[in-house]
Amino acid sequence: MFEYEGSEIYIKPLKYYVNQENISYYSFVDLSDLAFKRNEICIGICLKEHSKDFSKNFGVILNPSKNSKYELSPDDYLVVLAEGEN
Repeated sequence: MFEYEGSEIYIKPLKYYVNQENISYYSFVDLSDLAFKRNEICIGICLKEHSKDFSKNFGVILNPSKNSKYELSPDDYLVVLAEGEN
């Protein structure tokens, strides 16, 4: 998986996966499905509203529960394993 020419970890804008008009509450399973459609594996999310809060891990949530629901904004990101930055 992490070979020289294999997958890498990226933090990609949510707008790559969802139209801005459709952004609302999503479960981690929903987000994983959206990433899978782009041949990526979602391993977490990054919430902009907590990006400066040390106590909230700067907004980064890795390996959340499948059923966890998040209210997302257009400024949020997905943490994914992918080949290339497309």
